[in-house]
Amino acid sequence: MRRWIESVDGLVVSTEVGMSSPVSINVARAEKLDQVGQFLYEALHGHSSGVDRADLLAMAEGAGLKPTTIATALSQHPAVIRLGRGTWALRGRSDPLQRGSDALVTQRKAKHARPTTFSWGSDGSLNIEFSVPRGPSPVVAVPKAVAQFVEGRAFVVEDVNRPARISIGNARLWGFGPLVSELGLAAGQRARISLRLIASTAIFQDAEPKGI
Repeated sequence: MRRWIESVDGLVVSTEVGMSSPVSINVARAEKLDQVGQFLYEALHGHSSGVDRADLLAMAEGAGLKPTTIATALSQHPAVIRLGRGTWALRGRSDPLQRGSDALVTQRKAKHARPTTFSWGSDGSLNIEFSVPRGPSPVVAVPKAVAQFVEGRAFVVEDVNRPARISIGNARLWGFGPLVSELGLAAGQRARISLRLIASTAIFQDAEPKGI
């Protein structure tokens, strides 16, 4: 088993393991990764509690990869492991105790989480308001009632310091990570994206309630 593991790219056996000890398998970033391997590493690295499959597929489109390619890789790639229903992580990087802790935190937050909402502006723009997700590449689910109007589209963001584009696919919206930093928003705070369907432009705004 040790010889097989050492022959697989992306896996390494700890040198501290003795003959009578269980084999410890860890993930090692190869010097050269193919496009799919590179994507999986960057998407899952640092997430010991795993990443949701739907979010991975949405990020794949943003990285120029077909979601079907990543879906297949998740079931076959030796460097990834399924932690639970729809959640994946790098093999050897998952932390069972951390997953349990994260699950409790998620359950507590879910009770107080504010849902993603939408409204139509007087100018015909579609306004999507949401709580900012954690992570450098946040992804937000588009409400099902309006997903068909923006599916597969991209919107150039206006009134920002640097060029940005918001993309939508598989009822997921992404590309606004740099804008979160630009406005100084923290995870959990409210933001609003106004999508101008005809002009294919967007406005990203702070929607956090302000005190009087």
